Amino acid sequence: MIRTDWWSNELLAKVVERYRYHESRTGADNPVVADMARGMRDIGIFEMWMLTQMQE
Repeated sequence: MIRTDWWSNELLAKVVERYRYHESRTGADNPVVADMARGMRDIGIFEMWMLTQMQE
C-alpha cells in the first residue's frame, strides 16, 4: 500500500465504515434492502481499492 496523507487516511476510514455498515445489512429480512446493501458493499470494495492505488 502506498503511504498516504492525513486526508486520504480519513477518507479511507470513512469508506471502511460504510463498507462495514453495508456488510451488516446484507442479511436483512427484506430482499430489496439486502440486495442494495450487497451492491453498495461492492462499490465500497472498489473505493477502497482506488484509494490504496493512488500515486502521488
